Amino acid sequence: MAPFNSLPAELVHAIIYEFRHDHESLKSFASAHRSFVPFAQNHIFSTVRLSFGHLVCSDRSRCTQLLDILSSSPRIASFVRNLHICIVPTPFWLPNTLPNELSRENSPLIHVLRVLSSLRHIRVFQGAGNGWSVRWGDISPDLQAAMRTSFTSSSIRSITLERLAFHGFEEFSFLFIHAQTVEELSLTGIRFAPSSDSSSLRYHDLKLRLPNLRNLSMRFYRRDLAFTKDRGWESPDILGFVLFLPSLVYLDSLRRLSIFVDHLEDCASIREYLGAFGNSIAAVTMNNSCVNYITIAVEKFRY
Repeated sequence: MAPFNSLPAELVHAIIYEFRHDHESLKSFASAHRSFVPFAQNHIFSTVRLSFGHLVCSDRSRCTQLLDILSSSPRIASFVRNLHICIVPTPFWLPNTLPNELSRENSPLIHVLRVLSSLRHIRVFQGAGNGWSVRWGDISPDLQAAMRTSFTSSSIRSITLERLAFHGFEEFSFLFIHAQTVEELSLTGIRFAPSSDSSSLRYHDLKLRLPNLRNLSMRFYRRDLAFTKDRGWESPDILGFVLFLPSLVYLDSLRRLSIFVDHLEDCASIREYLGAFGNSIAAVTMNNSCVNYITIAVEKFRY
């Protein structure tokens, strides 16, 4: 053990960092000598991924094991920076499976969310390779509340939502109330159901006003629109969504806005997109590498 005891902390950290993506090697280092343990744990537990959904074990045992580890070594919770929550959507012929399953099995995940108080990034995404979205309303209220609490934690800096469907903008915007520290928000394939009192999407009901948001990324795909219509949901009107951005976030604080769409029929619509920002944007770049795919990247540079 003497050779390990004589190693300076900087060298130990450098060795661990070199193998940061190889968890087996990290475990070997940690078992070799206790001086490697905190450095190895910092990388081994930096990202946690949990899965839920139809015909998939809800990772209850994995959550329980994680809770046991955190209970025996509370400091490990401070190492967890990224949490990925993967939800496999319910097939359309089993409309009630996901709510019932998550109602029974979500307790361990709720405890995990409460214990992990140092999270900096949360990603919630649809885990299947098909076009079905996870309906937010199908997730049990207690799990929804736990995720909203995590979204508004003072440690959170970025949130990623992928392939989720919301019943109107009210349900969507409620996720981010008091999310004062979020700097990056990424939305991919987000869908909305029409409001009960209107056949169109009510953008004015969405008031995020994330005060510290610096980077906003939105991606929309034609396949989302097709599957959405088939199941009675609407895909956002991209132009309308962007035109309302000034009322959703503080453009003065926004450094980068990235919008990707693959179903714009008229490239001239880009001019309307840019008209929403007036003189607020310092630099605009557009990349139309393929006639069917348009990427609009808006960047504000500050010195």
